Amino acid sequence: MKSNKRLFFFYKNKRSFLLIEVIIAFALITLLIVPLIRNPIYFFRSQIKSLEKLECERIADLTFLDLKLGIYGKKIPTKNLETSKKATKHVTLDPYYLETFNKKEIKRSYKLYSRRKEKQTLNNEKYKLLNIRIFLKPIDQTKKYEYEYKMLCKTK
Repeated sequence: MKSNKRLFFFYKNKRSFLLIEVIIAFALITLLIVPLIRNPIYFFRSQIKSLEKLECERIADLTFLDLKLGIYGKKIPTKNLETSKKATKHVTLDPYYLETFNKKEIKRSYKLYSRRKEKQTLNNEKYKLLNIRIFLKPIDQTKKYEYEYKMLCKTK
């Protein structure tokens, strides 16, 4: 019986946790966990942005290929082109959709101009250097991605 009384006094004198101690422990754990969670999320977002930029470069290359085929197939006229990029008007194309980013829409447009006059070769063939500027703008960004390409085009 004597041992039971000691146990009772031991439990009776033992102090329970206070609510403040629990809140302080929770706050300390939260302060230590936040940096561990924040950095991976930041790196994940930056990786998504860099992947989106790479996708835009790929789309610009595909757009240039389409324009090049259009110029060679005489679907895009190359006569009477402007000589400065500021005087040239934007020509809009159909938007492109990224498959990997929840069908994100990318608006496409281009400018076509030639700074130099035609040059003639020894075989009496005339060539013109065309400058093509392609503009891509993801629907959720204010920043436009701009790509410039050059190509030779044979004129008659």
